[in-house]
Amino acid sequence: MIQLAFGKLIKWPRHSVTRNRNAAESVAASQELNKSYGYLWWNNTTNKWPGVLADALAALGKWDNNILVVPSLDLIVIRQSDLAPGDGHKIAEYFQMACEAVEKP
Repeated sequence: MIQLAFGKLIKWPRHSVTRNRNAAESVAASQELNKSYGYLWWNNTTNKWPGVLADALAALGKWDNNILVVPSLDLIVIRQSDLAPGDGHKIAEYFQMACEAVEKP
């Protein structure tokens, strides 16, 4: 459940132990080379995941163990696996399906 705690930390930073500024800095572009990458978090501001809202954020781990956070949908999705993904696997498709399954609040 540690992944859920991290998702909540990023989604609701004003209610977390850390300050809002720290959470915002971790998901903002951390360098010029790739504007989608923060500090261990990816953002969708450059449409990295087509069909997924621009405010989406994700922690991407080995074998597609991921945390997807979409604040505008009030959504946190955790994907855990101990198996390597199969050929042709595209995490963007999972992110898009998760977003489409949620009605906007």
